[in-house]
Amino acid sequence: MFDFFERRVKVLEDAFGNLEAGIENVLGAIEPMTADNQKESFQKVITKTLGEECSYDDIKNIHEALNEM
Repeated sequence: MFDFFERRVKVLEDAFGNLEAGIENVLGAIEPMTADNQKESFQKVITKTLGEECSYDDIKNIHEALNEM
């Protein structure tokens, strides 16, 4: 059964160059980021924005603001 899906993905990749581009081109949407990629991106933004001067209170405020969204 999984072989069927693997072959189907291969057909789509061949048709669109890669699956991500195919999703964007056909559906007009981008593929959502995985949870791990979201976490990594968020950590990079926080580190780049706050640098080494990040305090516990800063992180706590960010966390509370995100929870309110």
